[in-house]
Amino acid sequence: MEYIVRQIPNSYKYKNQYVLKNKDRIETFILGSSHAYGVDPFYLKSNAFSLANSSQSLQYDYYLLQHYAPYCKNLKNVILDISYFSLNGEDVEKSKSWWYGIYYKIYMDCPYHSDFSKYNFEMSHPIVAKGKIKSLILETINIGVDSLGRGTRYKLTNKEDNWDTEISDAAVKLHTEKDSSLIGGRVRYFEDIARYCLKHSISLFVITTPTWHTYYEQLNKTQLNDMYKHIYALQKKYHFTYYDYIKDNNFIEDDFYDSDHLSDVGAKKFTLMLNDSLFNKKQSIE
Repeated sequence: MEYIVRQIPNSYKYKNQYVLKNKDRIETFILGSSHAYGVDPFYLKSNAFSLANSSQSLQYDYYLLQHYAPYCKNLKNVILDISYFSLNGEDVEKSKSWWYGIYYKIYMDCPYHSDFSKYNFEMSHPIVAKGKIKSLILETINIGVDSLGRGTRYKLTNKEDNWDTEISDAAVKLHTEKDSSLIGGRVRYFEDIARYCLKHSISLFVITTPTWHTYYEQLNKTQLNDMYKHIYALQKKYHFTYYDYIKDNNFIEDDFYDSDHLSDVGAKKFTLMLNDSLFNKKQSIE
């Protein structure tokens, strides 16, 4: 069963193979969680590839950067999404999403865990593994990303009717840290990314992607302010550029898949806006 599951295509395996095959042409990496799917590499004025993944923490953002950047001799830019929840909590392995670590270990050569640990076996999370085998049998395999690594889930045509009510409420609840002592727990990985980019002369652009008002109006002010505090402190130290779009009123309902994810329509619009900010103007600290 383990052997069969590992033969099934998936986004992590695809991204690893793409970067190694196209290492000489990549100029920009996109890092972050599913919010970073709001940046569409197809519309950037740079040869870009998305290494963002659903529920990806800064711990793994940093790993992917320092693992793949040495292969990409023409890498000039990193676009990093920092969201309301990005700096909160403990490492992924201590969370309910621990099993994401399996994919970095197996398909992206991440050395964080032993070959004899549960992170080296897809069958350690049998529900997901069985789902993959079912898709193989039914011939419905979908790796969930396009050719440049951007997630394909958040299409406007798939939008649910309650996207700005029940779904919005659930997202805010999920993203708000109950234990205030864990706020800022992932800052060290953010700093590692900023330090790496500065050391290797890579331009770092930190962004906070647009959200709908039913999301941002409910956010915990303490947690949100803490996010800004850490961003501005590291910006002063490492001289990256920060763009905050969390309350940007240029986006309409069709630009969103749900209250905190841009749709494919919104992603195109947002990326074209980013081009003007990132590549058409002389950069300075915001």
